[in-house]
Parts: sequence; structure tokens; C-alpha cells
Amino acid sequence: MKRLFGIFACAALLGACGASVEGEWRGTLADTNGNAAEMVLQLTQSGGEVLGTMTSFGLPCLTAATLEGTVDGEALSLIGSNGETKIELAGKVNEEETELTGTFEIPTAGACVGAKGQWKATR
Repeated sequence: MKRLFGIFACAALLGACGASVEGEWRGTLADTNGNAAEMVLQLTQSGGEVLGTMTSFGLPCLTAATLEGTVDGEALSLIGSNGETKIELAGKVNEEETELTGTFEIPTAGACVGAKGQWKATR
């Protein structure tokens, strides 16, 4: 019985940290107006804390950003900024930990203010 409890406790603790998102992810941002941009995410992870960078190609108001956020289970939340423009990414990690999908919004500054849409990245 003690062994069975230990297995469940360990599984519960591992699940609390969330999926592994560390590494390089390549994908696209597609806004609700039909515009698309390629992006590269470089992420590091310590438990549920995620840090990294985003480089985008085709998004004139945000070509690079520093990211910080969290992963909890399959849920991923990142906020990025380049000092002037902010981007918010909310998403989820697939079961195989090979794909991220979600929504984004650029709530402040620049020519992209108010832009929102979908994003997807794979590694």
C-alpha cells in the first residue's frame, strides 16, 4: 500500500510541474486579418517557470522579444516584450511534447497594437 501511495504521489508531483517545453520551437503567428509571420522560440525551463526569447520574421512591430511565463500541466502562458511592444501567448503542449498551439495578442504599442490570432510551433 505504501508503495502504491508513493507512485501516485510522485506522479502528482511530476504533473504539477507541467510538460517540458525547453528547447527551440519553430512556427507561425497568424492574425485575424489573415497576416502571418514565422517565429522561433528559444525556451529554458526550471520546474514550472519558463524563460526565453522570440524572434519573428514578418511582424514589423515585434522582430524580437524576451519571454517569461509558466507551464502548468499542458497549459503554457508566455509574456514577451522588446521594451515598447508586448505580446501575450497562451497555449497548450500536446501529449508528445512536440507541438505548441494557442492564441496571441499584442495589447500595447506599435503598428500591431490590438493584433490577435492563433499561433503554432513544433520542435
